[in-house]
Amino acid sequence: MNEQDARDRLLELVQEGMIDPEYVVLAFVKWNTNDDIEAMCHANEITLFDEEEPECTCCSGVTCEIEY
Repeated sequence: MNEQDARDRLLELVQEGMIDPEYVVLAFVKWNTNDDIEAMCHANEITLFDEEEPECTCCSGVTCEIEY
């Protein structure tokens, strides 16, 4: 079993310019589940979506039948 820390090595490769950070983010997002991504963002205080519902623009905020 390899005793090296893969996380540390990956960060090291990015910091040394051996791997493009954007490529690592893309690989991470493709590999993990939606729940994993949401949990990681929450733990790191990254807001993915606005918490508020979008305001209706067709009827000045009055109850609307249109779903956004």
